[in-house]
Amino acid sequence: MVCRTCGRSIARNLSVCLHCGSAVFVECEHCGHRSLPQHSQCPQCGKSIFQRPTAFGQVNPVGRQFFRLIAGRIFDQKGPTQSEKKLVTLLFADISGYEELSKMLAPEQVFALCEMCFAEMTNHVVFYGGTVGHLEGKGFCAVFGAPLAFEDHAQRACCAALAIQNPVGRKENPVAAQYGLSVEISLGLHSGLMLMEASAHDPVNELSDIESTCDIAYQARCLASPGKIVVSENTRRLAEGFFIFSDIGTECSAGSLQVPFYELAEQVPISNAFDARIQRGLTKFVNRNEELQFLQEAYETSTQGMLFCLSIVADAGVGKSRLLYEFRKRLENGNPRYLELKCQSQGKETPYYPFIPFVRQSFSISGNDESNVIRAKVTQGLAPTLDNDASVVPWILELLSVTESGIETVPVSPESRKYRIMDILKRLILWYSGSGPMVFALEDLHWIDAGSKEFLNYLMQVAHDSRIFMILTYRPEFIAYSNGLVCKQRIDLKPLLEKDSRKMTRILLNTDSIDPNLEDLIIDKTEGVPFFLEEFLTSAKDLKFIKKDRGSYKLAPDFSGVSLPLTVNSAIMARVDKLPRKAKKVLRAASAIEREFSYDLMQKVTRFSDNDLEHCFGALQDSNLIYGDTSGQECVYVFRHALTRDVVYDSISGSEKSNLHVKIGVAIEEVYASKPAEVYAVLTHHYFLGRQYEKAAEFAGKAGKKARRTASFAEAIAYTRKRVECLEKLTPDPHVQAQLIDSRTSLGIYLTQMNNHLEAKKVVDPILHVLESNGVDRKTAQMKIVIGTYYCFVEEDFSRGLKNLEEAIEISENNGDIVSAVSAYGWMGIALSAHGEFFRSLVFLEKALHTNQSLQVLWGVSMVKSLISSLVYNFTGELNLGIRACREAARIAEESGDKLSKGMAFGSLGMAYYYKGDLGAAKEMLSLAASSLERADYYYWEAWAHFFLGSVHSELETYDTAAHHHERSISIMKAVQIMPSCVKLNQLALELIKVRSGHTTVDVKELSRLFYENRFRALQGWMARIIAEILLEADTPKVQEAEMWIRTAIIADSATGMKLHHGRDYVVFGRICSRSNRLAEARDYFHKAAIIFGHCEATGDLKRLPTV
Repeated sequence: MVCRTCGRSIARNLSVCLHCGSAVFVECEHCGHRSLPQHSQCPQCGKSIFQRPTAFGQVNPVGRQFFRLIAGRIFDQKGPTQSEKKLVTLLFADISGYEELSKMLAPEQVFALCEMCFAEMTNHVVFYGGTVGHLEGKGFCAVFGAPLAFEDHAQRACCAALAIQNPVGRKENPVAAQYGLSVEISLGLHSGLMLMEASAHDPVNELSDIESTCDIAYQARCLASPGKIVVSENTRRLAEGFFIFSDIGTECSAGSLQVPFYELAEQVPISNAFDARIQRGLTKFVNRNEELQFLQEAYETSTQGMLFCLSIVADAGVGKSRLLYEFRKRLENGNPRYLELKCQSQGKETPYYPFIPFVRQSFSISGNDESNVIRAKVTQGLAPTLDNDASVVPWILELLSVTESGIETVPVSPESRKYRIMDILKRLILWYSGSGPMVFALEDLHWIDAGSKEFLNYLMQVAHDSRIFMILTYRPEFIAYSNGLVCKQRIDLKPLLEKDSRKMTRILLNTDSIDPNLEDLIIDKTEGVPFFLEEFLTSAKDLKFIKKDRGSYKLAPDFSGVSLPLTVNSAIMARVDKLPRKAKKVLRAASAIEREFSYDLMQKVTRFSDNDLEHCFGALQDSNLIYGDTSGQECVYVFRHALTRDVVYDSISGSEKSNLHVKIGVAIEEVYASKPAEVYAVLTHHYFLGRQYEKAAEFAGKAGKKARRTASFAEAIAYTRKRVECLEKLTPDPHVQAQLIDSRTSLGIYLTQMNNHLEAKKVVDPILHVLESNGVDRKTAQMKIVIGTYYCFVEEDFSRGLKNLEEAIEISENNGDIVSAVSAYGWMGIALSAHGEFFRSLVFLEKALHTNQSLQVLWGVSMVKSLISSLVYNFTGELNLGIRACREAARIAEESGDKLSKGMAFGSLGMAYYYKGDLGAAKEMLSLAASSLERADYYYWEAWAHFFLGSVHSELETYDTAAHHHERSISIMKAVQIMPSCVKLNQLALELIKVRSGHTTVDVKELSRLFYENRFRALQGWMARIIAEILLEADTPKVQEAEMWIRTAIIADSATGMKLHHGRDYVVFGRICSRSNRLAEARDYFHKAAIIFGHCEATGDLKRLPTV
């Protein structure tokens, strides 16, 4: 409900708004009568006035006060702690018909009735590990999974809800019975995040998530009819397989999501999560053949007449239960006895908990049997099981928690009582094993109770000569030997190898076609743990951050980050919450550092003493959450699983994360005081997340400059973007404004260097007016470079572009700004080459080369040599000079260790080999370049590498591959919106490939449009020649039109001095003349072409030269 005075949300049971003090009324929509909000029916007309909320964002029936009551109750139990998010299951219970009871009974009778109901419900909640958070008159809220996390919190809540609704388990209420009343309970459950705050001041942004969780649980309760249980989708997903649910066909909005609800019907008779997965269906078993063979050999040893105990040890989800399942399937042919018992987390405090189902099974006792039936079945079952020994009946009844078992009349000491029960369990197990071999598997010993642990030890001693193969499974944090259990053999089950993880991923997605980026993400996050892998993919499909497109899975276009599966979150946090308080604090700090962290750094972050910190690391290693890595110069600690770190980090509240990151930043500065350059990037990360934006901007700037010095432009862009983002969060002042101008200009230059000219222009646009008003300086020159390259390569307006570049050169030379000058020289050379002015281009590129050489910038020297080869020598026909320049560029790039300049050198060398006619070498070099430049995000050169790969494959007549490379070149250029004329060149090349592949349709108008929209003078002759070839090789040749286009090509290439292309123009003209039977002309043009090819030393073109 919403207060009409102040607009705040109000809990439904309140008559006064807690915010403004106004009285709260509900208006009947039928007669208009006002009544108190507690009434569900109008006192005036008797019709229902309860309206369920339609959107969680509009109505908040629980609110802050309710949340604080829950959180306060939890922290009363746990004591002061740090703020943390908990994945919990909320249970809302409500006594149905409360208003009618209030009319029929006196207030004290209503109170007594509710008190008895609450007492019984509370007993069930507490039995399953829940905490009652708030009583509200006719109902309450309970939370499962806090203060201590349980990986099965949703299952516990469902069990408690069923127990509350179970008429057999519910005691008769004497007040209700006196008046012949039936008490029905409505229950709603939802699993979600809650922020557990030790203080009373909760961050609003964190609290909103909590209130959504409470709202959805409350909504579920509102939807539940009397005597029914309604759960949300999250709860159903977590408890799936353990219970039967039915869709009630109701959905409600929660933010941008639709939340479906289900009715909880009954519990499925299974004992653990693996059994639930069996119900849903198992995936194909992958690569555990060695372990299965080991189990088979151990079993055969046990059949010789001696108890053999073996343990299987592995982290949660690695596959202990699945290995046992597959082993049991292998044994089915031999048909041995198989006894499988399982410990459960809720049974740690119940003596002999895993053996109780076995005892019930031995006497055919069902879950609904009452005490007298149980007593009768035990008595009748004595003959086959325990040799008709009637003296054991009280002990068995006591073990099964039957009231009035008679055990109190047996005068024995507690120690004797314990051994009597253990003797009965031993006799039952030996009876079950019979004379043949038996496999006795006890799973999940990390949850074993003290009585069961002692009994296991006892069984090993007294049944050593039996033919029992005992298999114990547990997690590494459970140390069997220290718990008195000695196993002869042990299998340490390891995560799957990467190749097996990839195989399992393909099986789960039912396809071999998976995007490499998606597959790498899956492998990195799940790290060979089958359970994590299954849950991660299930969650990914449910949350739609992966999608299937034409049979191939890939990340969704709007993918913004991985959402951790609820099941994985619950499993990990249940282990974390068992840690000592200080160890948990260390783990939380470590999760904010990174997956790896050092002892020295952690000591400075936590300020713990050596003794305390060593104990913490010991506890974390014993829990198998981290491990020590001594392979380097110093010992570092590593999270055993990436998802563990993710889950722990996500559990930290926003304000505490900020504080942690600041502490880590300060500690890193202390540890690396003598070598700060090594940690600029790390400090940027921590101070940014710590909201220390001034310091984050400082270190981001230093990290960007460091990356720029090594030509790591992608990193330089990332850090400079971060610097801009930090500065824009600060209060504007002249100092911040100056830094913003510097940052935006530098970012524009870095983006320009990576050929992202459109983005570079957008970055500098906000500061153009400031730069222009400040006068001419170094930043003005850099701005001119950004604007000039934008006009040349995006707008293709060379008059404006070249003018800005000329001004940039003049300003930088006048100011002695060598760095800006060398950048301007390089871009002027590139732009002039595109404009067909190759000799002027060479002048500026040589200036850039000499400046880089004088500054000893090796990567710069390599890049400029590659540019001279590809943009000047290749086009002017000096191919040998081009190859020599490229080889020098590759050598220098190798010497500098710079991958970007190396990729450029490979690309330029591939282009030179293509023009030379060595197609094999060209293909090899261009493929290396495309791969290398894709990783470096160097779009311009990557696009050209694909264009020339298309040209190579076209010459080799592998047309499908050629088309693929041209399409890839087009997609790169379009993605960053550069060089539209080069896109058109690719499109013409694709049309030529279609014709050569047998495509008959030729659209002359479209070919003309592509030519006339070209703005690169260097491409005019090239494009005209391709159009001539298309028309000549079409199914119906258009010879006259082809001749017109080839004449255009000859004029254009002659004017720009593109010698090799000029020679190829003559070859096409010769072919046209041959087709027209003008053989003398044809010989003349072929001769002219031969002279040019000879001068260029283009051996490939000479070999392919036609003869008449």
